[in-house]
This record gives sequence, structure tokens and C-alpha cells, in this order.
Amino acid sequence: MTEIDEIKQKLDIIDVIGQYVSLKKSGKNHKGLCPFHSEKTPSFMVNQELQIYKCFGCNEGGDMFSFVQKIEGYDFRQALEVLAEKAGVKLANIAPSQSADSKKYLLYEINETAKKFYHVVLLKHPVGKDALRYLTDKRQLTKETIVDWELGFAPDSWDTLRTFLVRRGYDEKDLLKAGVVSPDKFERHNNDKFRNRIIFPLTGIDGKVLGFGGRALENREPKYLNTQETTIYHKEHFLFGLHKTRMTIKTQGVVLVEGYMDAITAYQSGITNVAAICGTALTVAHLKVLSRYTKDITYCFDADTAGVAATLRAIELGTDLELNIKVALMPEGIKDIDELASKNPAEGKKAVANAIPAYDFVIKIAEAKNDVDSAIGKKKFTDEVCTYLAREKSQVVVEHYAQIMARKLASSPEAVLAAVANFSTSKTETPPITINNAKSPQEYLLALIFSQPTLDKSAEMLHNLTPEDLSLSHISSIYAKMLKFVKAGKDLSVKTFINTLTEQDLVSARDLSLWDVGIPAESNKFVEELTVTVKRIKKESAKRKMADVSQRIREAELTKDTKTIEQLTDEFNSYAKEAL
Repeated sequence: MTEIDEIKQKLDIIDVIGQYVSLKKSGKNHKGLCPFHSEKTPSFMVNQELQIYKCFGCNEGGDMFSFVQKIEGYDFRQALEVLAEKAGVKLANIAPSQSADSKKYLLYEINETAKKFYHVVLLKHPVGKDALRYLTDKRQLTKETIVDWELGFAPDSWDTLRTFLVRRGYDEKDLLKAGVVSPDKFERHNNDKFRNRIIFPLTGIDGKVLGFGGRALENREPKYLNTQETTIYHKEHFLFGLHKTRMTIKTQGVVLVEGYMDAITAYQSGITNVAAICGTALTVAHLKVLSRYTKDITYCFDADTAGVAATLRAIELGTDLELNIKVALMPEGIKDIDELASKNPAEGKKAVANAIPAYDFVIKIAEAKNDVDSAIGKKKFTDEVCTYLAREKSQVVVEHYAQIMARKLASSPEAVLAAVANFSTSKTETPPITINNAKSPQEYLLALIFSQPTLDKSAEMLHNLTPEDLSLSHISSIYAKMLKFVKAGKDLSVKTFINTLTEQDLVSARDLSLWDVGIPAESNKFVEELTVTVKRIKKESAKRKMADVSQRIREAELTKDTKTIEQLTDEFNSYAKEAL
């Protein structure tokens, strides 16, 4: 038995995926909201018997290994190590294969070496002394914090890091792929990407360095510069600091801030459940990463106009994902948590502790913009707040805020609720995916059969249909093999049958086994549904045969072959009866 087989034997895909997705039993399968794209109606299916999953909304699918790779951003070896640890399986000390995995490991290695280089330059080399002084004196970071977060400094030189890495045997092509160097404007030479910048390692939750963020030490644009998208760094999923804080976040919720310094200063001040979005706007992907650890999120963005706009947008995203959102407010004259916590750590912690619920923040902002004593102001205020309340799924919460708004507007809660209802009905929602109607009756036939644990209930009905009745080649191929399997009569388990298939038939059968046909395995409705589906397919088959015979009759008429015409007419009439 291979290590992979042993892991699969000891772990259940329901338990593995269940750590990230809330799954509910649905017939033979389990279903939930897809963690890989935004949806409101579950289209993410998991089959416990076959140990596979598929989302019918975005087509992501596979086994427990591919799931962990996708959701954590791991390569196969990393996913193997994580699942082996969960299963208690010891892995042989195998070097990464000469494939995409080994190439990723090389990039990790380059980044790790670069991180150590930058760190030594900051702490021990004369060229790093100004940067070190900036961090300790101006930004109020302790030496312990600088070491703990492995901060570094990139010298104001075109090729110091490149030369250092090349001398250690790394190829410049790989340095480009890692993002530590970039071509000059003539594309003749590769220069260090980061120059005269304080370096923040962008570390994944497994401790591997994915890339770097650099803050200009002087007035150089851009002020902040990040590693571009690479094979190992994807900014829409990355959250700075999560590798250090995720365990605390599990118990205390998360304080989400904007930048590296916000996160580091907050952490130093005692806010140890912090994470930061860096160099990009907050995305659904970010929130889904956080929701693996907690549903409680406190937004702590900048207090300027851009920060308020970002907070309001973040409230929309969080509400759609049914997260518990609060907003930390900065005292008058304070820009962000970095400034507050560096000046007074206790005040920084206090601001987070006193965070207000998301809709209180929305009301506060809307009230500041509008005169709620005037009719126009009341309408604008109501429209702005209802835009957010219309997304809320808890009627209790909506009614709570309807009463608050009614008092402010000198109106009634019923009037506010009516306004919320208007916004709710006007919102354009993505229509739910009805999986069992999404494809043809032929595919539904096999999905229906595969929804049962065995082929026993289907066996008798199968003889009413031939592979020739099925016009889809992949369905006909699987069906023909199923007839032979049933005829052999040894083991009528659906799982056993599917595992006898190979190549494309196996892929198709696994996909069909994940359909949500909406009929429990023990339901009497199965035979009734199967009968109706077989009859429908027989009628479609008869109509196709009628069309074929009609063409042959026309050809016979051209040659005046009366005998053939009579035979074909009888055949046509026979099919016509089946088509009724």
C-alpha cells in the first residue's frame, strides 16, 4: 500500500473538507457552499463513498489532496505532508519530483535565501543602519519585533541580491520567476526588484516565504512595492501575518487591517489576532480564507475617505458570507491603528475592544452625510442604510435596526422594513444552479442510478433500454459496461462498478455520482423517477429513429423502390407508437 492509499484509508474526505465547508447530507452526497467562488445556493457536492468532490458552479473537483492544494495554495507535496500528519502516516524522505512541485520548491528556496540576506543586511550591515533606526525610532518597533517578523532591508544597489544569489548557484531565470529580480527597461539585464526598501517577508501559513513587500525608505514611488503574481504568490488569497496569528484568531476572532506596519505594530501592542490585506482591495477570497478560522471579523481600516469606502465595501462582502462584522473606530486626528498603537498601545487595544457592529457604522456614516430632519435627507439616509440591510439574512437583525432608524427618522419601523424589502426585491441575484436539470435526461439517468448504493433497484429497468437508445457517446459507453456488469451479477455495488471504469468513462461517472438528484437512497420515489426517465429517453430515441427512417424513405422514393418504402413505413409507424 502506498502512502497516499494509506492516508486515504485513514482519513474521510467529509472530515477534511468539513474543516473548511459546512456540509449537509443530501441523498447519497453531502453539499455546501463552494469555498472557491461566491454563491448563495449550494452547488458544491462531496461523495463520501468515492471520496471525491465537485462544484457544479465553478467546476472545481478532485479528491482530498487536490482540495487541500487548492484551498491552502499548496503544491502536492505540501498537501501530502499536511494530510499525512492528520492521518498519522509517516512519509518516506522523498525529494520533490522533477515537475511543477520541484519548481515551486526552488522558488521557496530562493525566497528563503533572499529573506535571510535582507534580514542580515538590516541587522548587521552598515548599509542597513538608517533603515533600522527608522524602524526603531520613528516606527517604534522593538528589536524583538523586528527579529520576530524577520524584517529586512534591500540596499540601494542595482544588483547586490542578484549577485549574491547567482554566486550561490541560482539561475537568473528562476530569480525572475521568484520575483526577486526584474528586467531593466531594455530587457538586457536583470536588476534587484527591491532597492532602498524595508523588506517584509510575505510568509504563507506553512512558514514558506511566498514573496516580499517593500516600503521605500525615501520619497520614492511607489511607496509600497510587492512581489508580482508568481507560481507561489497569489495576492487575492494572501493575508499578511496569518502564519503567526491564526491559532489566536480561532478563539478571539480576527482584527483585519490594511498594511504590514498596521499588523506588526498592532501585534506588538498586544493585538495578537491581527491579519492584513496588502497591496490589494479586500476580496471574497480573503474573507473565505479567514472564515476557515473564525466568523468574527473586526475591520480596522484607515480613518480617511478611502478607508471608510473600503470598510463599507468590506461590510457588503462580509454580510453576503454571513460573517459577524464589527468596525474599530480611530480617535479624532488618528489615521490608522499603526499610528494609534505606536503612540499608545493601550489605546490601540481599547479601540479594537470598543468596535461597533457593522450596521451601526453604516448608520453613523449615512447620518453624518444627510440631514435626517428634511424629507430629502431622510430618503437619502434610508436608501444608503437599506442598501446594506437588504443583504442581511437575519430578520431579527433587520427589525432591530429598523427600530433604530425609525427613531432617527421620526417614522415607523414598518416603513423602514418596507424600504428594506424594496431593496431586497430589486437586488439582482444569481439564479440557483439546479443540478438535476442542468444537463440531459441521459446524464440524469446515470446520476439517478449512481445516487443509490447498489444497482439492485435499477437492474430490472435497465433491460428496457439499450446503449443504442443513448445518443451521448460517453453515456452510451458507461451504460453498455453497466449492463455487462449487472449481467455478471457478482457485486452490484455502484462504487465497485465505477471503480471498474477507466479514463474518460471514470471521470464522467464520478462527476455524475456527485449530482444532487434530490432523492434519498431509501426513498420509494427512486423507482418511479427512474421509470419516468427511461420512458422519456425511449421517446427521444424513437423520435431520432423516426427522423432517420424518414430520410431513408425519401431516398427510396427517388429510386421508386416500393418494397423498401413499405418496409421503412412499417418501421416508421412502429417508432411513432414508441414516441407517443
